[in-house]
Amino acid sequence: MKKTLKIFILICLLNCFLQADAGQNADYYFEKGLKTANRGYHSKAVFSFTQALALNPYHTMAYYNRGLAKKKVGNLNGAIADYTNAINLDPYQHKAYYNRAVAKFLVNDYEGAVEDFSKAVEINPSYSRAYFGRGNAKMSLNDYEGAVEDYIDAIQLNPNYYQAYYNISIALFRDGEFQDAITNLTTVIQIEPNYLKAYMARGNVYLHLKMYKHAVKDYNEITKMSPRNSKALYNLGVAKSLLGKYEEALENFSKAIEINPLYSKAYYNRAIIKGKMSNYQEAILDYDKTLELEPKLSDAYNSRGIIKSKLKDYEGALADLEIAKKIYKQKKDTFNYEQTVKAINFIRTIEENEIFTSSN
Repeated sequence: MKKTLKIFILICLLNCFLQADAGQNADYYFEKGLKTANRGYHSKAVFSFTQALALNPYHTMAYYNRGLAKKKVGNLNGAIADYTNAINLDPYQHKAYYNRAVAKFLVNDYEGAVEDFSKAVEINPSYSRAYFGRGNAKMSLNDYEGAVEDYIDAIQLNPNYYQAYYNISIALFRDGEFQDAITNLTTVIQIEPNYLKAYMARGNVYLHLKMYKHAVKDYNEITKMSPRNSKALYNLGVAKSLLGKYEEALENFSKAIEINPLYSKAYYNRAIIKGKMSNYQEAILDYDKTLELEPKLSDAYNSRGIIKSKLKDYEGALADLEIAKKIYKQKKDTFNYEQTVKAINFIRTIEENEIFTSSN
């Protein structure tokens, strides 16, 4: 009897020792995973956290941090599963809800993201990033009013949260509140004067409102801070062309193309300006390049056809317009289809008249 009792006690002690050793080993691999992740080796970190969990399946932070590492390597569904395990072990882990919401947002599960962001702020009402994230999810669901409310909550917790002001402006713009969008973008610039996206967005709103001089000013600010910003140079060209400053617009489009030789819109708009300046041959070259980059751009075929007709290349003009007509029909663009048909008939009439005149 005493011998049996001694054996039982030894077994219990051995189990306790093994469990303690496993726990220590789990912590070792967990710490190793943290260090590896901090150095940017996220795949290796996943492996270390997995080893920790093999030794201790109840290690909440190992699941959570493995989720973070999986997100870094693009395994979003794996990250969601790990955050879920962490939440199951610790239902008050607000950061797990937050990061699961972010992962759900990235896989386009916007409703699921709203639920998780809401749970995060329920647990931690002062978590401004969760309000911001929920605003983003609501924006993706076209709930602009709800998104603005969340961004305002984020700003109340963090008055210098310029990204929230920026996103409010985007929501307001989409909802047709253009002046309010400008006001919020101005606030962004006051808080963070080097935030190029705010200048770009405000310039775009001004462009939409046909306030071209204001748009030019904002795009110019971007080019001062970022001289090789091809998008700003392109938009600057668009605004200047609408102001009738064709030479300056050409210069802006050319700079945009120099920086980004595949910028099809820059070639297209430069072609339009060259056409307006009666520089038809060069306009055609730019339309050629546009169509090389975007073979299905109906407007480019249409515009090149019109330019060719001005050069009395009626055969080439009709060929381009026929292609444009076909694409407009495929896109069910009735207005441009009908306009192109009229242009084709008009050019055929001119061609027939010139043939008749020359024959006499």
